[in-house]
Amino acid sequence: MSNNFDDNFWLNKIAGSKYFTSANDVRLLRYLVNATREGKILKETVIAIDVFGRDASFDPGSDSIVRSNIYNLRKKLNSYYLDEGNHDAVRFVIPKGSYRVAFEVTETEKMEQKPELKEVKLNSVSLKFLFPVSFILMLIFAFLYFSGNRNFNTQKIENENPVWDYYLQSENPLMIVLGDYFMMQKTQFPDSSFNYVRNPEINSQNDFMAYLDKNPEQKASMKKLGQSYFGEEIPNCFFQLIQIFQKAHKPFSMKYASELSLSDVRMNDLIFVGDFGTLGVLNPFFAKTGFHYSNLPPAIFILNEQQDTTEYISLNNPDRSVFQNDYAIVSNISAYDGKKIMFFVSFLPFGKSEALYKLSETSFLNELTDSVASFPDDWNLIMKISGLQSTGFYYEIIKFGSIE
Repeated sequence: MSNNFDDNFWLNKIAGSKYFTSANDVRLLRYLVNATREGKILKETVIAIDVFGRDASFDPGSDSIVRSNIYNLRKKLNSYYLDEGNHDAVRFVIPKGSYRVAFEVTETEKMEQKPELKEVKLNSVSLKFLFPVSFILMLIFAFLYFSGNRNFNTQKIENENPVWDYYLQSENPLMIVLGDYFMMQKTQFPDSSFNYVRNPEINSQNDFMAYLDKNPEQKASMKKLGQSYFGEEIPNCFFQLIQIFQKAHKPFSMKYASELSLSDVRMNDLIFVGDFGTLGVLNPFFAKTGFHYSNLPPAIFILNEQQDTTEYISLNNPDRSVFQNDYAIVSNISAYDGKKIMFFVSFLPFGKSEALYKLSETSFLNELTDSVASFPDDWNLIMKISGLQSTGFYYEIIKFGSIE
């Protein structure tokens, strides 16, 4: 195993640091890293028993040993990564309010991984499956033209599809949000050649500026491309949505995720289609679904009400397999002031496309409704989908139910 993917290599490096002279700190960090990788539920009582030798009578209200040690561990990790670990390819981060470890990969390491950071030479054909966002505008024009340029007016209809019923009948404005890739151009010195670069952690101009503030050495070589791009599946998904709402004479607008504002969220019902890494300003709202995700490595964490991980799903595809597996999440949640958001998110192109297709299919809807007493207002669906490129072939419902 390469050192860059070996937790023990980085843990041993941290253990030898001047900031980690306490064996308790190292033991706690090792435990949290391993438990997170295993998808273990990380509660304060569990940590107290497993790491600090407390028994089943442990009371977090009167004994702060876990909270205080986690607090100190965060401080020491921050100090370490500002100094000795500044160039570590993999970083262990413990977000506030959580005991799970987030695994962050530095920019140098991301450049070497596909598809998390795509660096494409100018003369490469690898961009053929990425479309400029202006292509969507041509799709809209073509659809409206060939459908007779119908005037979309608000008209109440009777609809038997519980997935779309709210959005078809809501008085709120509807906005379709397409997850687009914020693309950058990196100049190579001294010959001034350049590559196209995609970083899943940079999805807006604000993200880009924050990245340059943290990496000032990149300012001379990195710049934003003139437009963003999206994956090959997005035009197909958008067409499916157009057909649903066009048939019902339901008006809608469209925006790219990189341009979305909180004002848009307050004013509209939203339907989002895109990769996990393109959620942008919708990330805090996606957290209401009860899921957490990791882009590197690709994984989904299912959380309980205490935000502890109850299940861990890793996207681990064999290198030589013809078909690949993807996990798609479809969630319908309440947002601002009586507005709703429906998410169609996945890691690979075919996941979200197949999920969208299935949720317009009567037999699949019957499969869902048969599993619940009544179709909930706010709900989650996780699907495992096997497919190729932008086409899904086989599916499995992993979880479906209401959001508590």
